[in-house]
Amino acid sequence: MINEGLEFITVTLNNYLKTLFQLVEDRVVLSNLVNADGSLPHTINDKIVVCLLNIDQGSNTKNVGFSKTAQTDKQSLNMSLEVLFAANFTDYNESLKFISTTLSFFQNNLVFQKTNYPNFPKNADKLDLELINLSPEDTNYIWSTLGAKYMPSLMYKIKLTAAN
Repeated sequence: MINEGLEFITVTLNNYLKTLFQLVEDRVVLSNLVNADGSLPHTINDKIVVCLLNIDQGSNTKNVGFSKTAQTDKQSLNMSLEVLFAANFTDYNESLKFISTTLSFFQNNLVFQKTNYPNFPKNADKLDLELINLSPEDTNYIWSTLGAKYMPSLMYKIKLTAAN
């Protein structure tokens, strides 16, 4: 379910960018920023890289985690994914252009629901996005942990709700 949700976000953002900038080639890829051996994947050159950083679980009152809500007929499964969108472009201006457009797209599309998208993940009901404001210290920690050089980036919490 996690992979389907992130693939949906990747394809939807990619389609938007391709239409807006009249591109033929994909500009968004779901990938690690760094391979296990420390090298950079060749597939992330000149792309927005979508990378899962964390999966949160918690209580249903926060709408995060693998929690089950007791409802009369239906139980829902909720999890919160922390996802990095990094602009890995050779040209810094292109990085800024694509990360700005990504921010604009998600600020205008904070909720994705099954009823509005035919290619929505089958096991999910809704994806809610929330921009995470990172301090310089948090940003440094994330990039150091990833073992990558800083790139213009955004981090979103994606709350995935699925019927169980």
